[in-house]
Amino acid sequence: MQLKDAKRQWQLRHCQDQAIKHALSAPYPDYKRNWKQTPWLAVDLETTSLEAKSGEIVSIGWVAIENGAIPLSSMQRWLVKPEGSVGQSATIHYLRDEDLAKGQGLRHALTALATAMSGRVCIFHNKQLDISFLEKAFQEQFSIGWFWPTIDTLKLEWKRLQRSGTTHFKRNELRLSNCRKRYQLPDYPLHDASHDALACAELFIAWASHSGGLGPSLKDCLRWS
Repeated sequence: MQLKDAKRQWQLRHCQDQAIKHALSAPYPDYKRNWKQTPWLAVDLETTSLEAKSGEIVSIGWVAIENGAIPLSSMQRWLVKPEGSVGQSATIHYLRDEDLAKGQGLRHALTALATAMSGRVCIFHNKQLDISFLEKAFQEQFSIGWFWPTIDTLKLEWKRLQRSGTTHFKRNELRLSNCRKRYQLPDYPLHDASHDALACAELFIAWASHSGGLGPSLKDCLRWS
């Protein structure tokens, strides 16, 4: 925790944006808390590429988890106006240049996301991809890079399959839609940031609810992902 706290203190000193500073100043949830006692925020991005170096964020979606349930009123989807064209990525997320022309600037969208994340732990599915884009975006816009406590439902499900004795499985079995099928969760439209965030939140709740006993603590979730 000392290294993490030191990084956050450095960010607070160097960040000039008051909304970001306020989010960084919010205390972390108690790591010993049960998952139901922990405030979460499931987040998803749509991008123009799978590589942060060459791609841009075009949509950010999120939804909260409170006391083990999802308040749908917390569900948000922000379209982000990119600097370049979406190109062939439109065939994946169905967002065209004309759709994004009225989108928010990246800085404004990141500020809204940081405000929503304040005092919460973030949940992603395949966090490595999303965080690579957020690291780049926060560094460019606020000169602080990314840092929030974060868990990954892909890794949590991977560890669960391993503990159950499933040692050989294909990579696509860890896709969000396939993970949801194992818990008999319904299908949602793919590659919509708000729907994918909701799908991720529901997967996390299903995973935690099937973990036995009172379920995992926040510390467990962070350690396993």
